[in-house]
Amino acid sequence: MLVPNTTIIGGLPFKMTNEDIHLAAKEWSFESHLETLSMSIRSEYGNDRALTYYFTMVADWLLDIQGWTEKQRDEFKYNLGSALYFFVRYNRLEWIDDPCQSVPVEFNVNGVYYHMNFDCKEYMTANDCLGECRYTLLEIAIKPGLPWALRNWVVIHELTHAILFEANYTGDHNDESLVKPLGTLIYRFLKDNPELWRTTQNQHGDVDKTAPDDVKPCQATTFDIDQLADRIMDKIADKLATQAERGLNNAGL
Repeated sequence: MLVPNTTIIGGLPFKMTNEDIHLAAKEWSFESHLETLSMSIRSEYGNDRALTYYFTMVADWLLDIQGWTEKQRDEFKYNLGSALYFFVRYNRLEWIDDPCQSVPVEFNVNGVYYHMNFDCKEYMTANDCLGECRYTLLEIAIKPGLPWALRNWVVIHELTHAILFEANYTGDHNDESLVKPLGTLIYRFLKDNPELWRTTQNQHGDVDKTAPDDVKPCQATTFDIDQLADRIMDKIADKLATQAERGLNNAGL
C-alpha cells in the first residue's frame, strides 16, 4: 500500500499498524486510536481503496482536534477525507515546501477547478484582507506581493473554504473560527508529510502541471509561518496530549 508508515497530524506521529485479525473479526475496514496514536487498514486492499480509508482517518483526526463530536465527525469525515485525497492526488504541491516553485494558476477541488487571481491588490487593500474564496466565480483571490510562506498559508486557507464547500459542508464553510484552525492543520499536514503527496502523485501520474503564478522563483522572505501558526498548533498539541493521557488513564495504563 502507498499509505505511509508514519503520518504527522497536529505535530504528533501517528503510526500505521497491522491489525488484520482484529479488523476482520469486527468486519471493519479501518480503525484509528488516539490513545496509542495509531491507524490500521486491512492489508488486502489496493492502493486507491487504502488511501481512501487513510484520508478518512486523517479527516477524522482533523475534525476531532477541532472539537467535533463523534456523531458530527461520522457525518462528515468521509466527504472531507475524499476531498482531501482528491486534492492531494490531482494538484501540484511542491510549492508548499520549495521557495523555488510557484503556486499553480488553478486547483482541482473535488473535480471543480478554482482559478487563482493575484491581480486584486486594490480590492484586498480596501477590504483589509489577504485572500478570498469566491465560490460563484470559482476563484481564489490572493493579495499579491505577500512573502512566500505567508502566501502559501493564505492559499491553503482559502482552498480550505473551497474544500469544505465542494465537500458539501455548506453550513459553516465561511466560518473563520472553523476554517482558520482547520486550514492551518491542513497546511501543516501537507508540509509535514511531503513524501505522502509525492508518492501518491508519482504513483498515479495524473497531477495537473499548470503554469506558475506571478511570484518569482526563489523569492526571498523573512516571514516565518510558524509564528502565525504557533498559538493554534500549541493549543492543538495540548488538546491531543490531554486526550491521549485521558485515554491511557481510562485504559488503566
